[in-house]
Formats: sequence, structure tokens, C-alpha cells
Amino acid sequence: MILMENKMNTKKYYKVFFFDEETKTISAQGNATFEVGRVYDKNLPLEKLEMCSNTVYHFCENIENTWGHYDFAENCVFGEIEVLGHLLENTVNNFDIFASDKIKVTKILTWAEVISLTNADNKLHQFATKKLQYE
Repeated sequence: MILMENKMNTKKYYKVFFFDEETKTISAQGNATFEVGRVYDKNLPLEKLEMCSNTVYHFCENIENTWGHYDFAENCVFGEIEVLGHLLENTVNNFDIFASDKIKVTKILTWAEVISLTNADNKLHQFATKKLQYE
């Protein structure tokens, strides 16, 4: 695990969420509910932060790498997030994964935006193309 201090990190990162049609909310694994524009902070000391645990929020730097960490369901959506806290990095299943104790959800991507961020031969690109056809 690599731990980096966040010094004005302006990179875009991507997180998988699940959209609940009934309640019109987005959630992540563990059923935490998220809103665009809101800041989420685990409020834990640095020594308590641990990858692959519920002490941090998980996401990817490359949207295509999300495919390696999640089983995509018909109700999944992709969010763009901003890292506001400590940044942790690890490799799981040959894909880089990142985590932080503090994030802000900046937007939910449209399927057209997901397509523009992926290569045509990528499974996520194909999934997004299929989703866009049915919107």
C-alpha cells in the first residue's frame, strides 16, 4: 500500500455507484447513500486507514479499471469524485485501486461520457454502449 498526502490533488477519479429507481438515490457497496456535491469524511486518524476495508472510500484513476473490481449490474452508474483527504493506492487483481478517507462526489457520468472515457474494445465501453441504446 502506498500512502500519499493530498496536496491539492486535482485529478479526476471514478467510483461505481448503484442507482435505486424507487428512491432515486445512489449507493455504494455497504449500502452507504451518496449525493452529488456532498463531502464524505470517515473522520478517522491516519493510522486507522486501511485499503480494502470500510475505513476508506474506494475508486479508480482509470474508469476502465472499475471493471476489475465490481460486477456490473443493470442499475450501476459511474461517478466522478474529487479526493480531499489522504490518498492510498494498491493493486488488486492486476488493477490499480485507490482509496481516501475523504471524498466529494462531483458528478454522475452519462453513458455517453463513460463511452468517451473508454476504449472501444473495453468491456465497460461495450456495457455503456448497450446502456446508451436503451435510454
